[in-house]
Amino acid sequence: AYYYQQLSNHNFDESVSAYTPILTKILSEKESIAIYQALRFAARNFAEEKTFIDFVISLSDSTDANIRRVVPYAVQYIRTDDTEPLAQMMFKLIEDEDKDVRKEAVLYCYKLKDDRFVPVLKEILLDEAQADLHTNAGDALCRMWYNYPAHDSHSEAAYEATMEYFKAAFED
Repeated sequence: AYYYQQLSNHNFDESVSAYTPILTKILSEKESIAIYQALRFAARNFAEEKTFIDFVISLSDSTDANIRRVVPYAVQYIRTDDTEPLAQMMFKLIEDEDKDVRKEAVLYCYKLKDDRFVPVLKEILLDEAQADLHTNAGDALCRMWYNYPAHDSHSEAAYEATMEYFKAAFED
């Protein structure tokens, strides 16, 4: 785990193929703390590798909540044209039994730039029983329509949901 933690402080500038042995080791990890640290490193360095993306998706079924919690973090770095498997995984994690897993999934779902998350986030914001998720849901909505400093998201639906939430808050 320490090895992966140290690696997580670095982004490799060279070809990812030069680091195939590291990816191979990550894919074979069994210890939850090592997987947790490895994902934090690998997400930034193997974000386009299909093998890694499939590995991340498979970890969403882990019985260990600590592993499931780091999966949404990894999603923010993944770059692929086929986001549907990731979206389905994130929808599942938003409903996870563990509150910390839910918090992370709610926060990082914006990275998929998928308006199907807007009603889910809006529902969370309007439900007082899910108050522990409100900050992350509001942040995700804002990032879907105004992702500072990248400004790479412009979801009209997310903007409307955010304004609706603010209006409801002022009316109460």
